[in-house]
Amino acid sequence: MNGPSTSTDDDFRHEVSRRSFLKKTLFGMGALLLSGGGLYQFLSRSKARHYPGSILGAASGVGHLLRDQTLAIPQEEVSKETVIIGGGISGLSAAWWLKKHHYDDFALLELEPNVGGNSQFGQNEISAYPWAAHYLPLPGPDAHLVRTLLEELEVIQGYDAKGLPIYN
Repeated sequence: MNGPSTSTDDDFRHEVSRRSFLKKTLFGMGALLLSGGGLYQFLSRSKARHYPGSILGAASGVGHLLRDQTLAIPQEEVSKETVIIGGGISGLSAAWWLKKHHYDDFALLELEPNVGGNSQFGQNEISAYPWAAHYLPLPGPDAHLVRTLLEELEVIQGYDAKGLPIYN
């Protein structure tokens, strides 16, 4: 017959017993392990490059000194009406807001040697790079505080005839 094929799924089915499958699989794994290097070497032959690095910030050693109460004894006592815990972007924003409103009776406490938290950046021989997400959506007309901050930082240098910011 030269007509259309009348084969069924049964024609293509090849029965494999559980025992046969396990024998072939275990034999193949054994051969791979004995073939000069083993499974680990076989799987680790990727072309991925290794880039050295480390986790920045969150100095656990200093945090453990606090936890274990083994920090040096304070040499002076300071009393403030307001204390801001942490010099990340939120703490810095709170301090900026207070200063902007002529309020000085506050202290900003930071565990790390530098303020900024994950809004800091690093630099290598190729470029500067952020530690975390570093973007600021263009503030709309209702974002008065963001625009005020950007003006003070001289990121916004003025406004055009339509009232749109001119960015540095």
